[in-house]
Amino acid sequence: MRRHPKSPTIQDRLGSNSMASSFLEQAETLSKEGKFRRSIATFQQSAKLFGEVERFLNVKDWEAANIEERKLIEDLRDLAWLKRKYCLARIDVEEAKRRRMRGDYVSCIHRYASATAKFEEIVEELKRRALSKAHESSRPENVVGRDSSQPSDSSETDTLLRFIYEDDSTPKEASGREIAFHEDRFLNAEH
Repeated sequence: MRRHPKSPTIQDRLGSNSMASSFLEQAETLSKEGKFRRSIATFQQSAKLFGEVERFLNVKDWEAANIEERKLIEDLRDLAWLKRKYCLARIDVEEAKRRRMRGDYVSCIHRYASATAKFEEIVEELKRRALSKAHESSRPENVVGRDSSQPSDSSETDTLLRFIYEDDSTPKEASGREIAFHEDRFLNAEH
């Protein structure tokens, strides 16, 4: 018996999101094992799946039944974008490691620079979200109706902002530290 084709539901696409997350974890493991080509391919697959989820949720956004569902869809779409961008940055990091091992230091530097730019985009998006949430929670209609039993987003926002500006670092320095951390981890794994 043939199954009647139908358009995928949000739950179907969230299955793709789970699969993409699984690929992401697998790619991280392959990277730690020094299997750069396989980790690159797995990061690429994960990025592709997160991109599909993001595109699907863009289409489904206008079909949301209520405000809460719309907010959930927007958050899931944004998270898929962040994870896809992270995967793309990691592809650059893995390729840079591969090229460094071959002695191709000039193109290695370019790939690390590309990864840094992608990590910076992620940091900028997180900063934008934190500021947006802080602004939203400070609106009079959101403060007046809130009683003491309702949690505020401000502590979550403060935590995120502290993470972003840790040790008075600029986002660029933080991204550079992230790449240096991965580079050091790789070098230590070799010995």
